[in-house]
Amino acid sequence: MNTFYQQFLAADNKIYVVTQANYLAMNVINNPDSLGLACDVIQHGLMLSKLNQRTCPNWPNYELGPEIGSICDSLGLAQYEVITSVGLQLFPNPASGFYNIRYSIPGNATALATVYDVTGKKVEQHNLYGHFSNLQVSTAMYTPGLYVVNVSCNNVSESKRILVE
Repeated sequence: MNTFYQQFLAADNKIYVVTQANYLAMNVINNPDSLGLACDVIQHGLMLSKLNQRTCPNWPNYELGPEIGSICDSLGLAQYEVITSVGLQLFPNPASGFYNIRYSIPGNATALATVYDVTGKKVEQHNLYGHFSNLQVSTAMYTPGLYVVNVSCNNVSESKRILVE
């Protein structure tokens, strides 16, 4: 029997669910913010290379960088990083079903991604965290057309356009 047990939200904004029994797969909730069947639960949606039981695999995030002020930090990087660009990229463009917001901000920073339609009306907002570099956004609730994605962090702001089909 495949039961849902431990769950974790991954960097791709999907929820992965392990079972209590030995399985070579994990369940996936593709759209956890959607209601009902729109959340798109896929049993055995992620195949694993080894049996897994009652625990979430440990997938380290190698993009974390130094922890400012930590005595364990041996990277020797500057204590404070000055942000001059958020390195905004949007792909695929045109988008159908989803698009990715790729960005580059320091690990201790947060940014805000705001999506506007062509009339300037705010469609949605997302928090972006420096410990990650990519956010996948579903276009299920978008109407086809041109949108502007603005990412701002501290006093730096970048905007790019994306076409949703």
